[in-house]
Amino acid sequence: MTTEERQRKRFQIVKYWAGEQLSKRKAFVSEDQFRRLLDELKDQELSDARCLFRMIVKEVDQHNTKIATKITLLQNLKFSRNWSSSKVFAGMSIPNRAIDNLIEKYPDKDDYQIFRALMGWVIDL
Repeated sequence: MTTEERQRKRFQIVKYWAGEQLSKRKAFVSEDQFRRLLDELKDQELSDARCLFRMIVKEVDQHNTKIATKITLLQNLKFSRNWSSSKVFAGMSIPNRAIDNLIEKYPDKDDYQIFRALMGWVIDL
């Protein structure tokens, strides 16, 4: 395997890995649970709680929009010599050594299978 092929393989694996990391950062708010709580506390003045909940929902939506934007940037990222310095990977600690070891160990496997091995998921050997 040439250096160029190894770099391209590493790039694809890092894209899979970064996408997984970004997906894990999404936040979720259970509106049903909040509504049940409001129903239980019907008699009390809850306008502050409703306002706070709306603020939380807006913050979660903004956070998820930022994550979705990063995922889109990641999907559109093309291979280049300095791909690892892309702002998409800012704040991520890419496991380069583990990726390189897996590429050496499984040179005949495709990018996604090596990514699955990196994540500890079952791969077909």
